[in-house]
Amino acid sequence: MNGAAVQSNYCRQTAAACAKLGLKCALVLRRNPEIEWLKIEPQGNLLLDYLFGADVRFIGPDEDLEEAKERVAEEYRAKGHKPFVIRHPDLSGGFGYLICLLELVEQCRQLGIKPTHIVHSSATPTQVGFVVGTKALGLNWQVLGVAPFCRNGVPERIAELSNLVAKKLNLPVQVSPEEINFTTEFAGEGYGVPTPEAIEAMKLMAQMEGIVLDPVYTAKAFAAIVAMARDGRLTSEHTVIFVHTGGTPALFAYQPALVQALGLASG
Repeated sequence: MNGAAVQSNYCRQTAAACAKLGLKCALVLRRNPEIEWLKIEPQGNLLLDYLFGADVRFIGPDEDLEEAKERVAEEYRAKGHKPFVIRHPDLSGGFGYLICLLELVEQCRQLGIKPTHIVHSSATPTQVGFVVGTKALGLNWQVLGVAPFCRNGVPERIAELSNLVAKKLNLPVQVSPEEINFTTEFAGEGYGVPTPEAIEAMKLMAQMEGIVLDPVYTAKAFAAIVAMARDGRLTSEHTVIFVHTGGTPALFAYQPALVQALGLASG
């Protein structure tokens, strides 16, 4: 059992993994009242959740997600099932992106690339893996997490989880909040709400590279790179790794915003 926003990539992946393993998947998804079209029809990740056979439940913007998941878990227990509830944030994302960092290091070594920056969208666990990995290996890479939302205490939480991951792996690494390079500058109005800069970044990446970004996470992160290049924080002397964390299915739930941005006629 998992839960997050209605267009959650993590929940869609959970549903797919459960389908592959023959497990029943229940998802508790939070509606976003700020985006009207996300309340209208199953689209994007939500449509895939249903396709994978998930039992989807919805909660409002102010309801407690963990309490809602526990209520659904109790329903399943009452029917004789043994639900496993994924709690947030857990350490699995930190371990996963630590492995990602190790793969990047090996690829850079093989290609002769010497990065100065690694930029990615961070809701916490992504940056945990990169912070632990770069510090454990003594890499002089500046790790920048670009927030998809505005929330207090994130650097402190990233440092806390980084230290927990390091401890689990017996790594001589200690991280303080002051070391966390994290920005909310490109979050806009909130989580799941695309910004003009993100839409511009999506168009730029698509039309220059044929690569699709999503408006929730990766487009905001790439918008940061574009802005930093324009104002001189990134120059030709820097080598930047942009980590594309996926999320393409969510793009289709934002069709109205993209139609408007591209100057197309809807319908």
